[in-house]
Order: sequence, then C-alpha cells, then structure tokens
Amino acid sequence: MSSFKSRTFIFIWLITCLPTYIDALQRKKFCQHEGFCVTLNENEIRAEAGLCALIPCSFTSLFAPEHIIWYKCGPTEAKCDNSDPIFHSDKNKDNIQPGFKGRMSLLDLNMAEKNCSMVINDLKKSDSGSYQLRVEGNNTREAYTYLAKANLSLADLNQRPSVMIPPLTEGQQATLTCTAPGLCSGSPPKITWMWRGKGEEDSYIIGNITALKTENLNAFTNRHLSTLTFNASADHHKTFITCKVTFTDDITTEGTVSLNVTYVRKPQIFGTATVKEGDILNLTCSVDSFPPSVIGWSKSTKQAEHQSHNLIKVHGHQEICHLDTSRILSFSITNVTAKDAGLYICTAQHLNYTLREEINVTVEYVRKPQISGRTTVMEGEDLNLTCSVDSVPPSVVKWRKSGEKAYCRDNIFSKVDKSTVTYLQAKSGHVSLSIMNITVEEAGRYICKATYQNDSMAEEIHVKVNCK
Repeated sequence: MSSFKSRTFIFIWLITCLPTYIDALQRKKFCQHEGFCVTLNENEIRAEAGLCALIPCSFTSLFAPEHIIWYKCGPTEAKCDNSDPIFHSDKNKDNIQPGFKGRMSLLDLNMAEKNCSMVINDLKKSDSGSYQLRVEGNNTREAYTYLAKANLSLADLNQRPSVMIPPLTEGQQATLTCTAPGLCSGSPPKITWMWRGKGEEDSYIIGNITALKTENLNAFTNRHLSTLTFNASADHHKTFITCKVTFTDDITTEGTVSLNVTYVRKPQIFGTATVKEGDILNLTCSVDSFPPSVIGWSKSTKQAEHQSHNLIKVHGHQEICHLDTSRILSFSITNVTAKDAGLYICTAQHLNYTLREEINVTVEYVRKPQISGRTTVMEGEDLNLTCSVDSVPPSVVKWRKSGEKAYCRDNIFSKVDKSTVTYLQAKSGHVSLSIMNITVEEAGRYICKATYQNDSMAEEIHVKVNCK
C-alpha cells in the first residue's frame, strides 16, 4: 500500500476522472480515489431548529475503519479536518467542539457496515453549513478525509404539535393527547397545556396532566407526548385548548384546537300563557345543545276516561332559527279562539334522547248569558231557573227581580208598587234560582247579570204565576 502522501497526490488526479453515481434515493456516490468512496445526499438536507436531522452516509475504504470523525466546514473551506471535530466515535476524545458535544451520534455503531450516517439533535440555526467525513484505521497512517460534503440548511421551527381529541360528552372523562413534532432522541422538550374560555385570557384547565411521556421507537428516535385528562362539560364547548412545546434554546411551537362537547339542556318555553280571544298567541321553544336538537310543537288532546294524552300537530305559523348553540322554534296562531286553549308541548330530539316541556295556554273569552227553566208555573209550585255564562275566567253571575208586586184576591190578579230584589250571586259562571211554593207576588221580570272583568252583560226573563 502506498503512503498517505502519495495517496493524496493520486486523489488530485483522480477527482476529475472517477465518476459519481446517483442511486434510487437521489444519493450521490463520490469516488475521490479508487477504493475510497462516500455516498451522501445529492440535495441539501433541510431541517428545522429545535428538532433533529439525519445525514445519510456510507463509505468504502481500503483499510478497516476504527473511528469515524465528522467536521463542520466554513463557507470557503475545501477541507476542514485541521479544526476540532464535532464528532468522534472514540468517546475518550476530549477535543470535541463545545457547541456540538453530546448532540451528535452515529445511526449505526457497527464499523464493519461502513455506515457513517449521523444524527444531530437539538438543532440550532448555527448548525447550517457543510459537514465532512474522515475515517481512521488502527494506526495514524490509515486515515482518509473525503472531500465531498453533506449540506445542511436550518429554518425556523414551523412544525406544530399534534393534538388528538376524542369525542367529548358532558359528564364523561376525556383524555387529550399532545405529541411534540419531530422524532428526536435529544433533549426532551417541555410540554404545557393552556385553556381559553369564551372571551377570556389563557388559564390552566382543571384536570390531570402528564408533563411528559416518551415512547422509544428505536435506539435513535423517540416520540414525546403529554396527556390531559378532565371531565368535559358544556362550559368547555366552543373553547380552545393550546398545547405549547418548548425545545432547547427556548425554541417554542404550539397547536390550538377547538373543543366540541356533546350536551343538551332542558327545553325552555317563552311566551304568554294567557291570551284574549281574537289576539295572537306567540310561543317560543329554545333548546341549548350540541349537536343541535330537532324541535317540534304539538298539542295534547286529553282523554278523560284513561287520563292519557294524544298528541297532534298544531296549526299555525312555525319558524326555526339558530342562536349560537341554541336552536329556537317559534310558533304563533293569529285570531285565537277558545278551541286553541290547552296543553302545548315542545319536544326536543337530541341524538337518542327525547326531552319535553309543556305550557298550558288559557284563552280568555266570554259568551252571552243563557237562561234555562220553566217561565210559567202555578201558584204553590216550585220555580227553578238557571243562568249560565260561558267565560274564561268565570264571570260573577247574580239574579235579581225587578217589577211590580202582584197578589191573587177572589181569582183576580192585581198589581201593586214596583220593587227590586237581589236573590243570590256566584263567581262560578252559573247560578241557579229556586223558589219553593211560589206565590203570585213572586211573578215578574227576573234579570241575570254577568260581570266579566270590567264589562257587564244582562239577560232577562218574565215569570208568570197562574192563580189557582
């Protein structure tokens, strides 16, 4: 074997004569001297600060390699093995440049495979540049520096952590997972969780947090993650969770996600339950839920025998709208009648659940008084009269007699002075008047007066008593 000096001379001649080869992975094989080749990436290796980078490398040599050394070259240096190395496979070497010590490692420590691939952890922007390989044998004469260089370009950290959110349901425990970007085996990052409510500043969420968990994928790659376990509630819906990852040199990145929590609230009915006949009935049912519920209005037709309810669709105008997480169904009836009174039910179908709320609608109305009973009786019989007023609420009804007194004398019907007598009254909407063993004097005009709120109505009847 020729000396190293002669070998260097031969290389100067062969560097323009030996071919370069490009494999299927776009790696170039540079052969500076017969038997001494190195395979590196054809293109620039791009990486981001804070993460890690792999410089793929393999080589051939005419001597058995004992150690692998890497150097970082300046912009104008063709050969940089005169400076301190950034990596040496001999761990006893102490002349490693301080900025690289502990951050460099070989992907494969088996020298027989002649794999010189290098992993750089905790990348800094200053790591951009060219890297050169040197191999050494078991004596100082067996050493070779390959002039071909691997080029590394560093950019700012743009990758964001991945936040995994399972389906969230109110009242149930959930676990969120934040995975840091990169698969580095370098310094573990710091992972923190922050929660932002609606219109609020960032704060810590109440729950159990694993500060850091590391999964070893292989000898050189790790996955760093943190979990957040908490009880989901509707207060978390439409809020934001931020996972912040901090690498060495205070290089940070964060990922923010919105939370969607499945929940439902009891339907709420708004509107006036009492309406006057001829006016407009307006009812609104609101259901706060996610996802939005399907709302419907129906009316109950109660059966007296079985005390059961049959539901029928209501007539009238219905309009649905959305307000944030609420779904609102408005219902209206114009020109309300007494038939429109009753029990109205709002049902909300939310996923596999049905919720309901009801309101009893009262229609205020009044009808003309109605008098029933015999108006002609014989002296000594019973007089039975009933006055009924159909109204809501019930009217105050009273009977009174107005007219001339009369009496029978020798079968002659005679009239005397006028008078007015009130018999009885009731607030039930109807009142019955009974006179036992009636006399001729009690014949005359009987008036039923109904007082409904601030109005009054009257109906009258003439009672005739025949003399025996």
